[in-house]
Amino acid sequence: MSDSGGGQSCGAATDWVVSPGDTMLLGGALDSGQYASVGSYPGNNKMVYDPATGNVTLDTTVVGANVTGFKFLDVLADGKDVFAGSQSVTFPPGAFSTKDDNTTVSYASLSGGFSPGVWDLGNIALQNLTQTELLDTFSTADTYYLDASQGNIKQDWDLVVVPEPGALALLTLGGLAALWRRRRVPARFPTTPQLSPTSARGAGIRPRRRYAAGGCGSASAPARIRSSIRLPASRATT
Repeated sequence: MSDSGGGQSCGAATDWVVSPGDTMLLGGALDSGQYASVGSYPGNNKMVYDPATGNVTLDTTVVGANVTGFKFLDVLADGKDVFAGSQSVTFPPGAFSTKDDNTTVSYASLSGGFSPGVWDLGNIALQNLTQTELLDTFSTADTYYLDASQGNIKQDWDLVVVPEPGALALLTLGGLAALWRRRRVPARFPTTPQLSPTSARGAGIRPRRRYAAGGCGSASAPARIRSSIRLPASRATT
């Protein structure tokens, strides 16, 4: 490439701006640009998958705009067709064209699409798929949605995999066990500190001496039996 006055030397590299949905290759692999697919995109509309039933639900309330088109394409040639579920797709209203087979589910509208809501497509997918499998399956620009707020720019789905019943049961049992252990801990009440004679003198408390009967208060009192510490607002133990 030549440049006659922009200050750029002949043959210098050119920076490319990559938009969502582009499929530019760099060294045989996707470059660092953003591509429409599924992943962790909390601010986008959601594809919710339930591994227990193979159910797929679209939650389009996040963006809050009409969806005018979407597509899911299984790109892996692994012998596992993601959309070979037990039910056919129940498409939202307003479709101009749709496709439903074992590898592709798509929807397009020319009349404004469907309004924000939670749309149950049915048990259209295989059961017991993992999040990793779904990410690998839909990691191309051929999985996307279009909404009225973004025009014809492809948008990423936010993938949500519903926890399996077994995982929920373990979480529940763990919470109950923690609550049971907490209730088993006895209440602890403060006890009166036991001070030694040495520490009592340091605190300004004078020991009270007790003598055998008959010699109490006498200058020639018999041998002392024992000493006890008299604490404020408490009764010394005899």
